[in-house]
Order: sequence, then C-alpha cells, then structure tokens
Amino acid sequence: MDTNRPFVTWPQNLIIPPASRRVRTPVDGADVKVVSDLVPTVAISPTWPQRGVTTYGTLPYSNVTDGRAAFASWIYQNIEGDREHPDFTRLNFAPDLSASSTTPYDTMWTSEVVSWPSVLEFFKDFRNPNAPVGVSTSSGTKYIPRFTVVYGLRRSVTGHSKMRIRKFVSNTPFSLDGKVFKMFMPTDIMWDMPGTTGSIERCLHKLIKVRSARDNLDWAVDTPRYMVFPSTELEDWAPITWWECNMVDVLYTMDEYKIYPPPRLQASIYVE
Repeated sequence: MDTNRPFVTWPQNLIIPPASRRVRTPVDGADVKVVSDLVPTVAISPTWPQRGVTTYGTLPYSNVTDGRAAFASWIYQNIEGDREHPDFTRLNFAPDLSASSTTPYDTMWTSEVVSWPSVLEFFKDFRNPNAPVGVSTSSGTKYIPRFTVVYGLRRSVTGHSKMRIRKFVSNTPFSLDGKVFKMFMPTDIMWDMPGTTGSIERCLHKLIKVRSARDNLDWAVDTPRYMVFPSTELEDWAPITWWECNMVDVLYTMDEYKIYPPPRLQASIYVE
C-alpha cells in the first residue's frame, strides 16, 4: 500500500484519496500480483476503461515518482465499488499472462487410487471340426459346426496410480474447446447362437464379431450370422485427463489432472 502518495486532482475536481493503491497476490502458489487503484466514478464510461486494453500507466495521475512504473504496463481486468469511498470506483490491473496461460506456473506429482478395468487383448473364433453340436430338428438330430472362441484377457487392477497436476493462470477465461474427457466404459460380452455360446466379463475391447452356424439350419433363417459388439470408447488403458477452471479474484485458473496407468500385466488365455 502506498501510504505516502500525494493527493491528485482529476479534471472533475475530485481529490483521489491517499493510500488508494493496493497490491495483492490472489492465486496461491502463483507469483502473480494484482494492483488496484481508485478513480472517480464519474470518469467511468462505456468506452473507458477497456478490458485487456487500458493499462495502469494510462491513468491520469500515473507517474514514476511513487513506484507506479512497476505496474505501468499492467492491463485492466475488472471494476468494483469501494465502500470507504462511495464517489470512487476501484480498477484492478494485472500483468499480461498470455504466456502463463499455456505454461504452468506449478507442476506437482501425487497418486490416486484408481480401478483399471479388464482389457480384451485378442479374440478369435474358429470352426472346431472335432466337436460338432447336435441340434434336434423335425427330421431328427442334425449336427452343425461348433465355433470355439479363444481370447486373451488382462485382468483389472486397483491401486495407487501416478497423477500429475499442472496449474495455469490467465487474464481471461480458459477455453476447454478441443479438450475431450474420456473415461473407461467397459461392457459385458455375451453370446448364444447356433454352434456357439459364451461370455466374457466386463472389459474394454475393440469391435468384436462372433460367428454362428445359422447357415446350417433351415429353421434358423432369422438368426443373425454374427453377433456384433461395438468397441468401447477407450479400448485399452490410457492416461485419464480432466480440467477444472475457476475464477480467483480477478484472474482465471485452470488445473489439469492427468492419471497414468500402471504397468501392463500379462493376459490370461481362455477358451469358450
């Protein structure tokens, strides 16, 4: 606070109160200061001050004799009233933080308990000529091909995973355009068709097609040749990223959280 600042007269003949300038550090951990000062409310107009354009150095009483030079280039952020001086309005200024909006002012590492779902690493079905399936028909028992399924499944894991937190600060709100949050959405796989039946526990997986022996049965014309299971949004473990944006005082912050998957375990092989 500038306790030695002299009175300054504006063209409107209003006396600027002494010690009107205030400097604060609003964002914890960020070496970013905000300076505010009083101007007569009658000086405020639709065209002045302009956010992101008006600088502290352009205030009519700015000079280099009382320490204002350090803030001269700081840009106007917003406006607020002042209860102690009802005829005045307080303007807030901050340094240009365009570089800080893309470069974190702090990076930290921690851990978070995460459940990583099972992952279907491979899936293969094939005709098994040594084990046909007997099906009752109007003309007696008919034997159709059996389809055997072999798949590899990496089991789910729950435990502490590394998490990186990056913190950003800006003069303007952060945009989340282009930032997509993806979460694991495992699904069950179950099938029951002529010649094959089976299931796989809930997991992440690519597009799965399970064949049937429909063409070998006259009465099964309405049975699909395949059962199709669309791929999950994420087909495998991958870093999970999300963002939290806030307004702190007159500045804007964004925290980026990124959790990294654990080392991959070896898949187990199963036959259906």
